[in-house]
Amino acid sequence: MTRGPGPASVRVLHLVTRAGPAAEAAALLARSGRGALALGPGDGTLAEEGAAGRASSGAIVVPHLGREVSLWRDVLAFCEIVALLARLRPGTLHTHTSKAGFLGRWAAWLLNRTSLRSRPITVVHTPHGHLLYGYFGPLGSAFFRVLEAATARVTDRLVAVSDGERRESLAAGLGEPGQWSVIPAGALLDPKASALSPRERRRLRERLGLPREAFVVGTVARLEPVKGVRHLVEAAAMLVRKGGGEGFGDQPSRVRFLVVGDGSLRARLERLAGDLGIGPSVVFAGFREDAASCLDAMDVYVQPSLNEAMGQALLQALSRGVPVVASAVCGIPDVIEDGVSGLLVPPGEPAAIASAVGRILADPCLGQRLGAGGRASALRDDGRGGLLFGPERAGRLHEEHYAGLSGRTAERP
Repeated sequence: MTRGPGPASVRVLHLVTRAGPAAEAAALLARSGRGALALGPGDGTLAEEGAAGRASSGAIVVPHLGREVSLWRDVLAFCEIVALLARLRPGTLHTHTSKAGFLGRWAAWLLNRTSLRSRPITVVHTPHGHLLYGYFGPLGSAFFRVLEAATARVTDRLVAVSDGERRESLAAGLGEPGQWSVIPAGALLDPKASALSPRERRRLRERLGLPREAFVVGTVARLEPVKGVRHLVEAAAMLVRKGGGEGFGDQPSRVRFLVVGDGSLRARLERLAGDLGIGPSVVFAGFREDAASCLDAMDVYVQPSLNEAMGQALLQALSRGVPVVASAVCGIPDVIEDGVSGLLVPPGEPAAIASAVGRILADPCLGQRLGAGGRASALRDDGRGGLLFGPERAGRLHEEHYAGLSGRTAERP
């Protein structure tokens, strides 16, 4: 385990399972105050390595902390976290994501119940999306619900990144209303960013292997089942073959689809596109460090997730004025007003995605209205000169939580 900062320098220790959006949000919080970031080593993919480089410069690596369930590795990771907490003695442990949240919170509970510490650790947890549906079958979801409900009892404060995440978690019995607060994760949005010139856009498309004048429908996502990219590929086939059912003539011939991201389903999704006869129309760009800039190549951004607490890529697309079609799940309706700042569709329904994209393709004015509405929604002012979804507000609200919890712990079993 890398040693990282010394005990006297750590006020808040942020613990996250792996590199990615949650780790980047945790890193921003760690840098905003006297904090440190600890995370697992990742899985060695380019996506993990790139995110790790952005998020975790100077972070502490917990060698056996991984995303997948492994009894032996998880026991070792638990011991490593206990040792880390005992060495750093943070006033607050802020865990992020499910695995780090489960192991980290029980490690803090153990230390708080032993003679190893005279001052208890205050425990805060941000799930960054729950496991109540979209990840496992009914039995697996029920099992993780029981684990999360028990672990919420050894947590001082629970922080959701959207109202939808909070509502659904409480409805499932995870924590008490008084434990929960809602603080968006804090996206790096630039209200002064301007659209690419036509020449710059053409060059970007050429780099991505897209025709200059194509109508590009795209997404940025981990290629895992919960992200629902399969349904976008199926919708793509409907648009190409049937014209999306919205009467836009021969325009499907110029539609192309861009998938930015990598994951365990990539090969399967590429085969699916080939089997559906749309292989040449779909560009799988893989993991890219410039994923956010790829949004500027898109005419429509699709978020087909089966479960999404809020969505960093979604906010980036909205802030750039790209018309958005998104699943009406968890926290997405808290960000998008249907018909005003985007189009919401039922999750897991390719025909609904195809129809919504078809509406935008057939009516450029609709796309312009949605793009303007989405940008206004994503770049809302927080009333203090910052952005509602900006990292400054997230850092300030978390600091207020840490200060309010200082010197006390919740009732625990």
